[in-house]
Amino acid sequence: MGRTSACLLACVAACAGACARATRGADGRGGPVVARSTAVRDATGEGTAATLRGGESGAAAPANEHPDGAAAGPERDGDPAGARGEAELTVHDGERLAPTGADDAIPAADEPPEAATPDSPAPPDGGAAACLGDPPSDPAPWVIGYYVRRRRSPYAPEKIQWRALTHLAVGPAVPRADGSLDTSSLQDEGEAEDTDPTRSTHSTHSPHPADDLVVRAHAAGVGALLFVGGGETHDAWAAAAADELRAGFVAALVRWARDEHGFDGLDLDWEPMRQADHDDFRSLAEDLRAAWPEAILTVPVVHHNVNLVAIDPFWAKVAPLFDRIDIMSYGMAGEYPGWLSWHASALHGAVHDSPTSIADSVEAYLAAGVPAAKLGIGIGFYGVCYTPPVAGPREELRGGRIAAADVDMSYRNIMTRYFESEAWRWDDEAKSPYLSFVEPKGPMGCGYISYEDARSIAERAAYVKAKGLGGAIVWSIEQGYLPREEEGARDPLMDALAACFLGR
Repeated sequence: MGRTSACLLACVAACAGACARATRGADGRGGPVVARSTAVRDATGEGTAATLRGGESGAAAPANEHPDGAAAGPERDGDPAGARGEAELTVHDGERLAPTGADDAIPAADEPPEAATPDSPAPPDGGAAACLGDPPSDPAPWVIGYYVRRRRSPYAPEKIQWRALTHLAVGPAVPRADGSLDTSSLQDEGEAEDTDPTRSTHSTHSPHPADDLVVRAHAAGVGALLFVGGGETHDAWAAAAADELRAGFVAALVRWARDEHGFDGLDLDWEPMRQADHDDFRSLAEDLRAAWPEAILTVPVVHHNVNLVAIDPFWAKVAPLFDRIDIMSYGMAGEYPGWLSWHASALHGAVHDSPTSIADSVEAYLAAGVPAAKLGIGIGFYGVCYTPPVAGPREELRGGRIAAADVDMSYRNIMTRYFESEAWRWDDEAKSPYLSFVEPKGPMGCGYISYEDARSIAERAAYVKAKGLGGAIVWSIEQGYLPREEEGARDPLMDALAACFLGR
């Protein structure tokens, strides 16, 4: 994750989010497949035909200017589908990459209901009312929320709902190829960055903006992590973690995060990570653990595609070095040959032409040997927009395409620019809401919008508890804030996280 999470998942050629007011949104970003259909109820309970397609957010051109003036993060290194031979999916501030080769593909491990038949006449309210079953387990799972500081308007630090989080991941800081650390995105505009890696800045400069977030997090009993990396950072990671530079890079990370700014640990977002990077990544984690024994270390990892190879057992081997290994199970729709329209983050339902789901990814990592208690799922505070004629999941594209995802389709923008109660649907197989329009809707001309809401977050919390998982990551919390709603109704997704994951 910081990262432009319009994540692409390359696939093999043959495999193919509560009422809203019309108000200003603030975040932004933004192809061919086969069909099968399933009966789905609309908001009034009438049956309509819904067609399926599945995948991960397509390669959309990044929107550099957004309604609130925030700029999108860098695109992820985006090779065309099948261009690389290794499983190297990635997300956060960039396009996800994917591997080729399906010889050792593991079977889908979902256990979904028999049919996707929405059964609610209207979207549910957020908060505790949306929760399912008993309170969370003891100890409660971790909920790590990514906070992209460059997108902080209108979600200033004083507005963060700390009760919804156990950890805040602030960033991004970015590795440099010379082994130093670029923290410019964490500074206020016009403030010069101190690039001297040998000098401590903590006592010689005015308080750094990151310090305020760390202090606020600690006052709320929340851990503070520095997230490092994101899209288009592979080459810098590879250089900084190489034998010649690694010791200096580790020292720079520990000095800046722990010694100068009081962070509790690091989130290492090496994107994309290739098999050839594994040895250097493991050595980096080992050196960080030795230099900072008490650090919280987490790593976001790519989701699984049922058409592709099994998850590498490498992740089980490095699991002892990390407190959490978190699956970036959002932005999982795509527009590749053989893919149908699909949900951005389906809980269940992965099959060959809609090949992604949270449950399948979890089972794939468990099968690879990653302990359940260390494994987290991903929840996106953004959705994906398909253009007409696509009007729902599991449909052939027929010329439709993915027009926008991360930032452009933030929950805030969906609620303020696209949401209509008549368009709301619920897919009971995927345990996901969506909006379906007859005519192009909103600035991006959407026919189908997949996203998360309070009900889907409740479903995911129940799943995490049932599977004994370690928790969830959220990309990214500033995208869910509704500044023009009434007090108490401005952060419905965070309210749902607090109630359903943490029982608060």
